[in-house]
Amino acid sequence: MEFRAAKNLPFLWAFIALALSSYYFTGYYASDDMSYFGSARAIAEQGNFSTGFGGNRLGITLPLALGYYVTHDVSISLLPFLLLHPILVFITYAIARNTHNQTVANLAAALASVFPV
Repeated sequence: MEFRAAKNLPFLWAFIALALSSYYFTGYYASDDMSYFGSARAIAEQGNFSTGFGGNRLGITLPLALGYYVTHDVSISLLPFLLLHPILVFITYAIARNTHNQTVANLAAALASVFPV
């Protein structure tokens, strides 16, 4: 007989992932991830790829620049990056649950939830 609360654990891991993403990726932690936003903002406002910002990873800056160009709002343009991490937790859980068992799936989801740390 499996522990019933284990079926709800992916939601806990996703919440932890969302909290960590909010802390690390929005500038509260004062990490260098905000340099990507500086580069994306320059692309959206001026249309140039400046090398002086240091945040020229196109896989991050171009979607962020597109979001900022469309909405002109920092919070909304950061939203896809904040939601990507909890979605990754659910995907990890689903793959591990289908290939192994629920215990492995919960462990994999727990590890995926604290990935930025």
